[in-house]
Amino acid sequence: MRGGGEQAISELLMDLRQAIDRDELSLVYQPKFDAHTAGVVGVEALLRWRHLDRGLLRPADFLPLVREHGLMEQATGLVVNMALDDALRWYAAGAEVPVAVNLFAPLLSDLNLPDHLCQALDDRGLPPSALAVEITEDLFVDNMEDTRTVLTGLLDHGISVALDDFGTGYSALTYLSDLPVDEIKLDHDFIARVTADERASLVVRTIIDLAHRLGFGIVAEGIESAESASQLRDFGCDVLQGFFLSPPLQASEVLGVVSAGARAAF
Repeated sequence: MRGGGEQAISELLMDLRQAIDRDELSLVYQPKFDAHTAGVVGVEALLRWRHLDRGLLRPADFLPLVREHGLMEQATGLVVNMALDDALRWYAAGAEVPVAVNLFAPLLSDLNLPDHLCQALDDRGLPPSALAVEITEDLFVDNMEDTRTVLTGLLDHGISVALDDFGTGYSALTYLSDLPVDEIKLDHDFIARVTADERASLVVRTIIDLAHRLGFGIVAEGIESAESASQLRDFGCDVLQGFFLSPPLQASEVLGVVSAGARAAF
């Protein structure tokens, strides 16, 4: 049984390498909504892989292989290029909505990363504001010095930086003073308890207030009900994101939604 599992992983890894080489991975985009106007203020690029035999695979199904087998740089380059190509089409059509991409931890030690991303933007004639990066706190704690340097470089170039999944690590609060970011994304598991758990609600309100005092924008992700959307808006969140507000969209759907001036219902 164990041998069969290892063989299945090996086969999936081989398929993944081929999918990356052949540009067979794809992106969908989940909108982010202004908590006050309910308008779309950005989208997050989410990676998908439609496997011929296994069907549609989500990141949790294959990203561990990407991390473990040295495919991070190649996969991230593919995601950035696909996302910026879609953003170029949106901008050309008058829908100037920034796209956020998730960066793997090893890339945050590449001191040339800010220049590489700016070059990708320049090649398409896009402004730095067209791109945002999201980083996960538990992936870079061992390389804080280079991480700070790279993040500062991104911000200096005009690329927005968000600390994703905030609230999942016990040392999370230390990052508010240590890391140069301009936005905090509250983790969806954290958010899910807000409407039912008074203590969780108090913690979230305290974090939002503290983050605002430090000058950070606040995004609540994983919104799954009108009640949680309303509560997080009342708590002071700046941006709301989640399946209740909008499922992930194809690139062509993003253009339609933004061009139509769509508003979330909350």
